[in-house]
Amino acid sequence: MKAGKGGGVTHPTHMQRFGIPGKTMVGFDSHTPAAGSVGMLAIGVGGTEVAPAVAGEPLYIRMPEIWGVKLTGQLPPWTRAKDVILEMLRRHGVKGGVSRIVEYYDPGLAAPTAMDRHVIANMGAELGATTTVFPADDQVRTFLRAKQRERDLAELLADEDATYDVMRSATRARSERKSADQGLLVLRVVYVILIAQCWRGTLRSC
Repeated sequence: MKAGKGGGVTHPTHMQRFGIPGKTMVGFDSHTPAAGSVGMLAIGVGGTEVAPAVAGEPLYIRMPEIWGVKLTGQLPPWTRAKDVILEMLRRHGVKGGVSRIVEYYDPGLAAPTAMDRHVIANMGAELGATTTVFPADDQVRTFLRAKQRERDLAELLADEDATYDVMRSATRARSERKSADQGLLVLRVVYVILIAQCWRGTLRSC
């Protein structure tokens, strides 16, 4: 795919121009996963891995764990989406997401806009994550409508009765700016192991 001259910075362009819920994107920009903010499986790999995909060959990767992050509650005053991912980095470090797909889900996702989610998904690369995925919900619908791309919407939500292979107890994380009053953001972290599968992705070059 090609955005054309003057198309913009790749990170938001991946999302704004080419992000389609339920589809797969492969690019050789480490921040390609920013498109996961609209429910897309967007993975950044090296140029040598992308080259065969250009020729129509499948892309093979080791199947990652799925790291489910349940957001509840609301952000305290003076905090933003970046504070969420910075808190994740504080708790788990730059290798916490290695060989994992981070999936954010209910119920604290009603408020963050698609662009808020873009910030979190974009910085998932700093966790070392394979990619980050958000649901394709009303916030994504609003975003795609504003981009005159509502036809691309396919609602994708986590099943209410979803079960997980590995579960950790609920944790309470403090998300705050240095100048902000103390407040709590509740995260429940679970891990899921999925059966190995290979994806063939679309290509977005930088």
